[in-house]
Amino acid sequence: MKKFSIPETFNEFENIILPTIKVSNEITYKAQETLPWDSKLGGCPYLKSEDEYPRDNEDKPYFFLAQINLEDISGIKDFPKSGLIQFYVKANDVYGLDEDDGFLVRYIEKVEKDETKLSKVIPTIQDDDFYPPYEREGKMNFEAREMPVSIDDNMFNEIFKNVKFTEKQEKESYDVFEGSGNRVGGYPGFTQYDPRENNKYDVLLLQLDIDSECDIMFGDSGIANFFISSEDLIKRDFSKVYYTWDCC
Repeated sequence: MKKFSIPETFNEFENIILPTIKVSNEITYKAQETLPWDSKLGGCPYLKSEDEYPRDNEDKPYFFLAQINLEDISGIKDFPKSGLIQFYVKANDVYGLDEDDGFLVRYIEKVEKDETKLSKVIPTIQDDDFYPPYEREGKMNFEAREMPVSIDDNMFNEIFKNVKFTEKQEKESYDVFEGSGNRVGGYPGFTQYDPRENNKYDVLLLQLDIDSECDIMFGDSGIANFFISSEDLIKRDFSKVYYTWDCC
């Protein structure tokens, strides 16, 4: 795991920064065909049958966004040690944002690794106005690292409310407390602002940001986030996830 080292410029705030440290698993992509149980962006999700593919309230198929094989994840508190988490969004121009049935997160506890027992058939999205937020399927690879609270997180201003940064600290803070990127766990980044109104959704399940390997792009240089509360994560209840994305 890559440890976080406090830059000399911020040494005086060590007692403030260190308690905020969380482990994130930073994602890199390799554009390629994937196995059904791989951690992946796009492609075919793990399905035991075609009938298992999820649909929205209008019986239209969701768009498969991503899948995480939890055996690939390391060091994140309270995460399951095995199984899959799948992420689906509505196939429309806003990717289901702010809709009651706009997305679905599904946890699969036990994974069958005999491909002959799995389905590779997924429904076709029949909407000429829908443009996927990525161009290519890709396998996810992860690197665990420590990171401090991000400057985009609502907690940042609360944690540093009694601190007056110097001009140099102010300038460097955007790099030291950077929240953009693709990751599981850790702290989020936002193009606009943190829309969470309280600290209930305190665990970052998945963040998708711009990436050239698979040409990820939500809107105009946007970032998508999926959050869950620690309480629900411990209970393995993925029915109350908070989903958002914003762009420039």
